[in-house]
Amino acid sequence: MVLTDHRFVVNMGVTKSFFDERLSVALKGHDLFHGQTMDIKFYNDRLNIYQFSRWDTRELELTVRYKFNTARNRYKGTGAGQGEINRM
Repeated sequence: MVLTDHRFVVNMGVTKSFFDERLSVALKGHDLFHGQTMDIKFYNDRLNIYQFSRWDTRELELTVRYKFNTARNRYKGTGAGQGEINRM
């Protein structure tokens, strides 16, 4: 029995952000050249079997994300609890 894998898969993607990174758009392509295949050969003195498999794995993916209510100024942690320390 001989199992031969031919998996020459090419994936590619691009991402672009807009509006201070609140909106992001990503476009991805999977298995662009339709290269995911598999060969199986099985043989003995009375039987020869050859199987070729090709899966439909090509995909085009579009993702749109928007971040709502993102805080522009984040608290850095300076002076937290200082009033309590002074009280003690």
